[in-house]
Amino acid sequence: MPSVILTILKVIGIILLVLLLLVLTVLLLVLFVPVRYRVSGSYKDAPEGEAYVTWLLRLIGVRAGWKDGLYARVRVLCFNVCSMDPEKKPADDDDYDMFEGLDEAESLNNAGEAPQTAAESAQPPEGSAEGPAEETDTALPEEAGSQLPADTAAEEAAPEKPADAEPQHRPDFTGWQAEEAEEGEKFRDWEKEPKPKRRGKPKTAPDGEEAPAVPPDEKIDRKVEEIRKKLEALADKAASLKKKADGALSILNHRRTRRLKDYLILKIKRILKEILPRKYGGFVRFGFDDPAATGSAASAAALIYPVIQDRISVEPLFDRQEIAADLSLKGRIRLFVLVLTAAQVWFNRDFQYVFKRVKKYRKSLTEEDHG
Repeated sequence: MPSVILTILKVIGIILLVLLLLVLTVLLLVLFVPVRYRVSGSYKDAPEGEAYVTWLLRLIGVRAGWKDGLYARVRVLCFNVCSMDPEKKPADDDDYDMFEGLDEAESLNNAGEAPQTAAESAQPPEGSAEGPAEETDTALPEEAGSQLPADTAAEEAAPEKPADAEPQHRPDFTGWQAEEAEEGEKFRDWEKEPKPKRRGKPKTAPDGEEAPAVPPDEKIDRKVEEIRKKLEALADKAASLKKKADGALSILNHRRTRRLKDYLILKIKRILKEILPRKYGGFVRFGFDDPAATGSAASAAALIYPVIQDRISVEPLFDRQEIAADLSLKGRIRLFVLVLTAAQVWFNRDFQYVFKRVKKYRKSLTEEDHG
């Protein structure tokens, strides 16, 4: 029995050790195997370009570019995982017509039916007992008044009421109806009355009488007091801003902060050296209608000539108009360098000191704002 338990523990230990070795191997590959990239582009009649990124001896690769359209492809272990090609379109996209079947059916129906003549269209369909419709006499009668209804004739014969006739007697209301009618009349009369312009609510004392007028000296004193309070608030705000600025300057001007700044510049240069391309080359050829414009462009290119003198050739053309270019670059990025640089910065003593000072400073600002 103990031997069986030991055997099981031994197998479990071996499996865990294998898994740990696999995780460690993958971690080392990610950290130390660089990601390589290559970018190329050209322009003559139309722009073209391509970017290619590979990792682990090109077992994993991503390619994307532009040539008469955007295209991309992802490859893993010699198998295309996904791809996008502008030249490949879904089948029957160009030849498909959603109204094609409807047009064919309509043409067949029209071909099977004979055209009807005017005489046939005028005849009623078979099986109908009704004959041709009789013509109706649409002429108005000579005496239109004789055919009007009796009520209409009586209304026309009634005399018109004079303009100054008295209004009809309103029905008498009782109870709550009379009260509502009276309130409605009062409201209408109030609406018709001209409303006076509002000139502000008069100030009244607590007992209902008008408050006495404030003397001019007292008004001036109140205005002066308001201005004094506003100036004090501005002075307090300016003092608070000055205190914040002094705290920030004390951190920036500290010797450890200046030392950290120099250290960070070195590390940034190290990261840029790792990321920027190691090899690049090509040519640029340009010419414009105006030779002066070509000369201006050539003088601008001369500013970067010390950097690109041996790798990229610049050729200005003063005798013709042409723009052509062909550039390529490639480099690599190792994740280990980025991780190591970040760890060195984080564990730096000057960085830890400045980080704690900044954290404390922000906390004091927050407490001051809320306090």
